[in-house]
Amino acid sequence: MDRDYSGEAEKIDQKAAAYRITAELRFYRQFAGIQKATEQARQQLSALDMFTAQKQQALLNDEFAGQGCNGSRNSELSRFCR
Repeated sequence: MDRDYSGEAEKIDQKAAAYRITAELRFYRQFAGIQKATEQARQQLSALDMFTAQKQQALLNDEFAGQGCNGSRNSELSRFCR
């Protein structure tokens, strides 16, 4: 039942094996850095989206107030702009 894998393994010397392992570790470290940067960018985009939504709401409120609408009417009208 036990299978002999010794003939299937690529035969490389220790120096080449160490170099490959080092290169793979470097790649994984760089990949983790990219993942972290991507997550930070997502968080910044989310914060920017919230800021933009608040600014849009404030502009709508100012516009409605200029037209003589009251606060409860503003929230009803702002639903149509979303």
